[in-house]
Amino acid sequence: MVLFKLCEKNTGNSFFDIKAFKVGEGLGIITTDITENVLYEDRLKAVYENSLKLIEAKSLVEVASITFDTITSVLGYTNGGFAIVEGDTLNNILIKGDNLTEYILPLDGNGITVRAVSSGQTQLINDTRMDPDFIQGKTDSPVPSLSELAVPVKLDDKVVSVINIEHNDSRGLLGALITIEFIFQALFPITAIIQFC
Repeated sequence: MVLFKLCEKNTGNSFFDIKAFKVGEGLGIITTDITENVLYEDRLKAVYENSLKLIEAKSLVEVASITFDTITSVLGYTNGGFAIVEGDTLNNILIKGDNLTEYILPLDGNGITVRAVSSGQTQLINDTRMDPDFIQGKTDSPVPSLSELAVPVKLDDKVVSVINIEHNDSRGLLGALITIEFIFQALFPITAIIQFC
């Protein structure tokens, strides 16, 4: 088996498995596009490596940072944050992208992340302009977030934190939902959070 990597300028890399064999006096070649398999393996490796880092985390901010690094390395999304439930508030302890600053939201107010806490359900908003609960984070970016994904992290059926991802394109997070839920429900070492909440 020969692995061939094709570098494409605008669409990223493609990977092919190339098999050559003799056919009479000629040569036969079979190529198989294995790009999805290679990307999947890379994502699993990133999740595994970051899971090991989470186990060694010494603070909740470090847990948040490693968690968001996992999202960035697996999915490429760079805007969002990590919030923890503190009493009747949701404290955004880590925010990434667009020069966002930390802020606290009351759990009895508006916000997609607040709704994720109160419902205990993942919130995927394809167009934030159509959702009355959406609150634009504190940012100096001229481009607003147009789609948002908020995934609650539960401990004994109680939401203890929320991982939030935002995108400046409406419907920009459609492909992220299944992967995010897989990462945080199947592989996320929740014990790393338990020791700090």
